[in-house]
Amino acid sequence: MLTLVFTLIAALYGLFMLLFRVSLPGQMAAIEQLRQDSQNVEANQSHEVISQITKWNQTIAAYKKYRTIWWLKPIFPKDWDYVELIKIPHAR
Repeated sequence: MLTLVFTLIAALYGLFMLLFRVSLPGQMAAIEQLRQDSQNVEANQSHEVISQITKWNQTIAAYKKYRTIWWLKPIFPKDWDYVELIKIPHAR
């Protein structure tokens, strides 16, 4: 019974590792696109863009924090250590 529990935990751990690594390129592309789009923000769009930037910055900060916890570190790819927070633009 205990072996089954450990096997299940290891399988779930591996599944989470795979999911985070597979989704990484898409997340990085979304972050870079938002960085580019934020350079050309007009005043009537600024609230929506700032909201998106805030959500991504929270995600980036959380993933960076998870990378400091020893048992979560293998799940989150090390690429998150190098991702910078997105700067909040000034509306034009």
